[in-house]
Amino acid sequence: MAITEGTILRVVASLLFPDSVIMQNVFHLVLTSVVGDNDNDDIVTDMVEYIEDLYANLTAIIDGDIDSSQVQVYEYDSVDDDFDEVGSDTWTFPNTASGFTLPHGVAAVATFNSSDPDVQGRKFFGGPIVGYCEEGYWTSSLVTAVGNAMADMVAQFTATATANVYTPGVWSPTRTNFFYAIGSYVVNGTPGYQRRRKPGVGI
Repeated sequence: MAITEGTILRVVASLLFPDSVIMQNVFHLVLTSVVGDNDNDDIVTDMVEYIEDLYANLTAIIDGDIDSSQVQVYEYDSVDDDFDEVGSDTWTFPNTASGFTLPHGVAAVATFNSSDPDVQGRKFFGGPIVGYCEEGYWTSSLVTAVGNAMADMVAQFTATATANVYTPGVWSPTRTNFFYAIGSYVVNGTPGYQRRRKPGVGI
């Protein structure tokens, strides 16, 4: 099945802690331009590349004992107002940080602006090691790494394999609308907390 231009995608990147705790990060993009192939497998391959490129900025700060797991891709169904699964695949995250991991839920937080001044997106990057937190603040190297990840996250993405073009943004469930990222973002200098869901609830 082909994914058409203008389709809103939900991309869920999963990381696995050594004690089997799953940490997930959710991203939203629109397929802006179909240049190459656009069947389900191609879209999943493109999104795996997007996630790997983004997380490549974080290899030095996230505990090397945390493993990449799956990238799951969904497409928005405007008829049923939900997201239908497109497919999934494994991804590679060669994180190299060693040391004590901060408690589960502690994360670096960044916000980014969208095409609607009233709508902002927020991203949480969990799994940093203790050495990047000093006296309640993130070190400059962590802030720089997360900033580089955010720069990749909000930029229009062109996939290597297909040359398809994707534009990231924010999905607002209250407005049932997608708002494009406009390229500006802020990394919080203090640790935040990534809320946890009950097992089997949400993605």
